[in-house]
Amino acid sequence: MSSCRYNGGVMRPLSNLSSSRRNLHDLDSESQPLQAPLASPAAAAGSAPAAGSPTAPEIVVSKPEHNNSNNLALYSSSGPGPATGSSNNGGGKSSKKKNQNIGYKLGHRRALFEKRKRLSDYALIFGMFGIVVMVIETELSWGAYTKESLYSLALKCLISLSTIILLGLIIVYHAREIQLFMVDNGADDWRIAMTYERIFFICLEILVCAIHPIPGNYTFTWTARLAFSYAPSTTTADVDIILSIPMFLRLYLIARVMLLHSKLFTDASSRSIGALNKINFNTRFVMKTLMTICPGTVLLVFSISLWIIAAWTVRACERYHDQQDVTSNFLGAMWLISITFLSIGYGDMVPNTYCGKGVCLLTGIMTQNIMYDMISDLNERSEDFEKRIVTLETKLETLIGSIQALPGLISQTISQQQREFLEAQIQNYDKHVAYSAERSRSLSRRRRSSSTAPPTSSESS
Repeated sequence: MSSCRYNGGVMRPLSNLSSSRRNLHDLDSESQPLQAPLASPAAAAGSAPAAGSPTAPEIVVSKPEHNNSNNLALYSSSGPGPATGSSNNGGGKSSKKKNQNIGYKLGHRRALFEKRKRLSDYALIFGMFGIVVMVIETELSWGAYTKESLYSLALKCLISLSTIILLGLIIVYHAREIQLFMVDNGADDWRIAMTYERIFFICLEILVCAIHPIPGNYTFTWTARLAFSYAPSTTTADVDIILSIPMFLRLYLIARVMLLHSKLFTDASSRSIGALNKINFNTRFVMKTLMTICPGTVLLVFSISLWIIAAWTVRACERYHDQQDVTSNFLGAMWLISITFLSIGYGDMVPNTYCGKGVCLLTGIMTQNIMYDMISDLNERSEDFEKRIVTLETKLETLIGSIQALPGLISQTISQQQREFLEAQIQNYDKHVAYSAERSRSLSRRRRSSSTAPPTSSESS
């Protein structure tokens, strides 16, 4: 019994067939009857212990599926009837269990997909909520109240609460992704899915989403050089400005939600075709698809969103060093971003701080990338359109040439049919003339033969 393992009422061997036979021998020596699984009632009654004796446990020694032949041979040695019945029932049970496992995995995978999508939606909601509250708190602290106010403390506590919930949702989201990896690859240990790349991206995502303004009033000394006068400017700034601007990095959650709600990602047929063609449906592929389907809408939404966010960020960066209220004004910041966005650069407005200069630089780089992708897509479309036009022109020229050659072909066909008809008529006439001539010759021969023939006896008498 030391080499067997109890698993759901069935004793399974840990070694090969020899150990199973050794276990059977030990069980026989201990006077414990061995019963075949799913035996007939008569056989079970015949092998039942005597009345008054304790009921012996039912023990089934089984092997993995690839060693079923050994088990069948082992059972058949005790009798042909139970061994045959147990083999058929065992095969049916194994196939039924396999089908149940496949159905369970598919259902579990579908449930994990839905849970992951829901977690992504909730994470986006709480992330956007934190950004909106951060903007409101920043704007109100510049004019309505100070950082020492209870209103500022309450709003910052609300931001911290939403951030904690967001971090929990992100952790649960990645846990569902690891479960999906285990289901897709048939893994039993979650540590198989924890590669260094996955660990790095999880830590990076948690770090990005954890940045938020801390409740309290913390300041630092900020030194900058003014744009036109190049005079140094030193002021006391809030630490919240350093912790508030990176909160816009949470907008990456929008791309994740778009990916999980895209029909290319959720449709089984699309995923099957992509798997056959070795296409990975990620965020970049979905964005390229949207750029191909509706490039104008995507460019408009992205441009307006980037314009507003960059303008507010420049306003927040330039507020402490802009004494003339030029770039710290929201409309002035929007004008500065627009001339940077369009690569015009009039020079009437220049950011004073490195923060504002960095935002303008990133805006220009992102604009150039978007415009490059847009122009590339338009060029590809124009080239495809030109190829189609050339193909249509070639087909049209071929059709026009065929139409122009149609009257000549019709006249040639009619002439040929007339010629064939005349030739057929001439041949028929020649045949008729020849037949008539042959018939007249045959008639003349008969007449000659009848006139030159000698008279018969009846005629002489």
